[in-house]
Amino acid sequence: DFLIIKKNKEQLDNDDYRVMAQVNKQIASLPFVKSTVGYDMWRPLINTVSTYDNKLAEQLKLGFISNDKNRSRIIVVIPSGTVKVMDGMLTQIQAKINTTIIGSKIVIKPVGFLPLFVEQLNTVVSGMIFGLLIAVILIQLVISLMVRDIRLGFITLVVTIFPLSGIAITMKLLSIPFDVGT
Repeated sequence: DFLIIKKNKEQLDNDDYRVMAQVNKQIASLPFVKSTVGYDMWRPLINTVSTYDNKLAEQLKLGFISNDKNRSRIIVVIPSGTVKVMDGMLTQIQAKINTTIIGSKIVIKPVGFLPLFVEQLNTVVSGMIFGLLIAVILIQLVISLMVRDIRLGFITLVVTIFPLSGIAITMKLLSIPFDVGT
């Protein structure tokens, strides 16, 4: 989901809906995007339904625009992939959005599960790498103290790190993502 708000916190108007429609078209032009759904797509149907059943039209509208008409959303369906791939897709979508809304009074930003998921996994992986670095330093310190020779401690550290490096290089060569699952 992408949240749409106005920079000055006013209600969205027809000019904003036109920009939203352009954004929707630009996002849909990306090769990996399966579909996009926004208020601009449902607006004609909602207007038609409102002539017959205003309550139903309001219920349909709530899925895409807030009651106070200050916020709207665009739903973008993208394929699942690794965190790095999904982060790249989000970045490409945001780049398309940013070029489309230049000069507009609206702001569009990603919200919902996917941006949080990407951020969470990036934090976990960076924490794992930092923890590995701390472990290597502590191993070096303990081994150096045990053998009472820093050069011999470095040699044993290399022997300890060699299998980890081999696995990391193999994962990189085989394009296996380095994330929580692996």
